[in-house]
Amino acid sequence: MVIVWLNVLELPFIPFVPFTIIDNKLLLPMRWAVVETIDAMEDALSGENCWNLSGGFHHASPNSEEGFCIYNDIYPKGEFTKNRVDIAVPLHTGTSGNEYLEYLRSREKIKSVFRMAIVISGTDVLAADPLGGFNLSIEDVVRRDNMIFEKLEKLSISTVFLSGGGYSKDSARAIAQRITKLCA
Repeated sequence: MVIVWLNVLELPFIPFVPFTIIDNKLLLPMRWAVVETIDAMEDALSGENCWNLSGGFHHASPNSEEGFCIYNDIYPKGEFTKNRVDIAVPLHTGTSGNEYLEYLRSREKIKSVFRMAIVISGTDVLAADPLGGFNLSIEDVVRRDNMIFEKLEKLSISTVFLSGGGYSKDSARAIAQRITKLCA
């Protein structure tokens, strides 16, 4: 099982690494991130807006690991969850920030019947990201999250933002700027 986990995390197999090191340094922090997502969802159901900066393990499923995700805290691969995604953003490779934001604006299907929204606001859409394939700037990501947050706030829907996805050096700056903007 350790070899499978290392493959999912795209780490080389290192013989003789004790499981306790893998568990304490990799798996335990991931389990805590899942717990924090659950806690954030409970807080959101009580009316609070929440961030889990380490949550959003959206590639794993209940029966398999994938894409840097050993555990799953939001299950978007299951049919039930896929059918509950209200605003998927399936755009072409190279999509610019303006195209992305305009598409998102045109897809406003959020209704006030919901008590809570879970937003996977990853930074893998950044132009600098080696895996995402989109061409957004940090400012575009900040505008995206601000636009979503303002809409949900206007509808009195509590929000859980999860930072799932993002593999560039600009990710931390984008996350910091959007939190600063939203909390100002």
